[in-house]
Amino acid sequence: MMSSLDIERVIDSVLPMIQYAYGSSKFQTDYPTVELHRDIFHRLTGEMVTKEQLIEMDMYADAEYEYETNTIYLYYTQMNSEEDVVRTLIHEYQHYLQSPTWMKRYYTMGYEYDNHPYEVAAIEAEEDYEMFKW
Repeated sequence: MMSSLDIERVIDSVLPMIQYAYGSSKFQTDYPTVELHRDIFHRLTGEMVTKEQLIEMDMYADAEYEYETNTIYLYYTQMNSEEDVVRTLIHEYQHYLQSPTWMKRYYTMGYEYDNHPYEVAAIEAEEDYEMFKW
């Protein structure tokens, strides 16, 4: 696991390049902010749980993008390398660029994470990580 300080350094270095490369969203007025948290459960409740408990509660995630707050949340306990941070930023930035209406609509249509068109596109975009040398 990387330290929060090391993750912040990667974010500060790479995020401007990601913004330049992909541009801004037509669904938001500003670029997203990025926040670091231990995990999603801790962010929402302030309570500490184990990885196994997160998995049991179906709350295990590396990161997430929240449209309402225009925030990318990175969970530092899941970041093991600079590559992880860059790939995760790229992935979540793709969600910032995507239509929130269609994000929900695809799930309503029966798509799941593994075949959701926006998730597939975000996963594919992660392969761009080598463009962003930190």
